[in-house]
Amino acid sequence: MTSVQFLFAILVASMAIADDVQEKDNEVLTEDISGNRTVRLVGARTSGTPGQNLGAKFVEIEPTPGKEVYVGFPSHSHTIHETTLIRIIECSIAWGQRQQELHVPQFEVVFSIPQFPKGYVSDYKFERWYLISIKPSEPKTDQRKAADKVRYPGAGTRQIITGPQNRAVKLVGVRYSESRRRDLIAKFEEVAPHHGGEIELGLGASMRPTGDQTIVDVTHMRTILNIIKSSVSGAALPDPRLNVTQWREPLFEVIFLIPQDAHGYVTDFTRWSLVSIKLPKAKKQQPKSPDK
Repeated sequence: MTSVQFLFAILVASMAIADDVQEKDNEVLTEDISGNRTVRLVGARTSGTPGQNLGAKFVEIEPTPGKEVYVGFPSHSHTIHETTLIRIIECSIAWGQRQQELHVPQFEVVFSIPQFPKGYVSDYKFERWYLISIKPSEPKTDQRKAADKVRYPGAGTRQIITGPQNRAVKLVGVRYSESRRRDLIAKFEEVAPHHGGEIELGLGASMRPTGDQTIVDVTHMRTILNIIKSSVSGAALPDPRLNVTQWREPLFEVIFLIPQDAHGYVTDFTRWSLVSIKLPKAKKQQPKSPDK
């Protein structure tokens, strides 16, 4: 074997090892969230401590239906992904005056979360959490009135703070492309720092992890995309009974912070975060005309 052949053999072997390592990394990444459980949000409250930590109660859907778990969220030092998870829960609750009491959600919210020991959770592992779906629940009249009146940020009212590298946008339309891939396309209206400008973005269709993604890259991407998909269908997948290539208006208001340079086709959502989710105001019923 010549020296050139020897070096070539080493190069081929190195590439094979690298491919094997990347494949194993993908397997490990997938396995880290494949053992998650599916849970539904049933209530939330704030703690009586100075930090006013958010606490949320969930009921397991699968694999152990009916099992309850209570999660206490930290009050500070949140990552973008943790902030988005917290805001989903805060905005899903019809908060009343006594916020330290458990309040029921005004949305049906389903998460995928890691397996936890029974009872109160202190080992958060939020990087393994992601949203599966969110949709408005059938509201009682008093819950809808409370959501319209209360000014707590959890009801959807939140100060929008943008920096030089991001902008706040409101989701105004969603459709899927005509291609076989059915790529998700979303239309946004800028609300801060400027108002009125519209932008259309193609959003990454692949929900499978790649070798250069971390766990939180994957779970955060799933959360952002599933918020958008759920806003028009109440589920994370397109409804085959509908013409998915036509623009559809969201069932509820969604505002994101996105990078200023977001354009075209987006596959990186690491700098996207949720600002608020809000139910539309209850429509006033028109008085019936008297029968003639």
